[in-house]
Amino acid sequence: MVTAGAPPHVSVVIPTRDRPQLVEKALRSVLAQTYAELEVTVVDDGSTVPLVLDAALASDSRVRTLRIDESIGAGAARNLAVADCRAPLLAFLDDDDTWRPTKLERQVEALTAAGPDVDAAESGFDLWDGDRLVGRYVPAVMRDVARTLLERPIMQPSTVLLRTEVFRELGGFEPGLRRVEDWDLWVRFSDAHRVVAVPEVHVDRTVSRPSDELHWYREMVRLLEHRIDALPASERARLTAVHLLVESHLLAQVGERRQARSAAARALRTYPASWGRASLYIARSFMGERVWAKGKSLICSLLGRTGREPTLPG
Repeated sequence: MVTAGAPPHVSVVIPTRDRPQLVEKALRSVLAQTYAELEVTVVDDGSTVPLVLDAALASDSRVRTLRIDESIGAGAARNLAVADCRAPLLAFLDDDDTWRPTKLERQVEALTAAGPDVDAAESGFDLWDGDRLVGRYVPAVMRDVARTLLERPIMQPSTVLLRTEVFRELGGFEPGLRRVEDWDLWVRFSDAHRVVAVPEVHVDRTVSRPSDELHWYREMVRLLEHRIDALPASERARLTAVHLLVESHLLAQVGERRQARSAAARALRTYPASWGRASLYIARSFMGERVWAKGKSLICSLLGRTGREPTLPG
């Protein structure tokens, strides 16, 4: 256990808006860390009623709040907070997520052991829908992070510890992106920086239900196009099909069954090896979401799996 009186070695940033109970729960999980050399900035991103923390939390010398009168988005809010961070290491926590007690301790250990050529540590998470566990992600020790990030957002704000100077060198989060700003950051990070995997679950994340996932997913795919176009033809076709299938999934969720079917069919034409998932999604577009959800739940219960598709960044 590190003494709480030591100078901060990790700066933690928690953006929030109109969710005081959630952010206090998130903040408590930070203050309960076994690694205590930290400071925490809670950024109130234009809450309708300005955030006032519980007295016990507000009185903790490691905590400060930063109020933004008009919302600028989570990415820009994080950037503003980082400008005043003092510690050499940086961690983010979404207000609807929580950390388990040894999260920072294990990541600091991993980053220290990896040496100065490694600039971040990533741990795993459990994904919850209320009290129901619907997914689990544990980072693989041996992986091609840059290539995998072209396919899906494997890194999340709440699961990464990185060097503050690297974040600043990268220019932080792109403020114009309101939903995939973290995915974009990790892609840019992976161009020249390495991340060590901590293959353990240290974060509890909450399922998000944004109404504009499809728009931001398409925007992120557009940003990835030039990177995907530079790949060999077979890999380019595979990744294009992957993104078309995710688009089919999102279209089906919002009731656009004809468009969902079209996206799945294009994936199949682009990369015939995707026929299994593409065929399922075409069938899904005919049967509708209610029947699909019931059938998937039944199959997953028989197989002992969660059955949840990979989520977009939070």
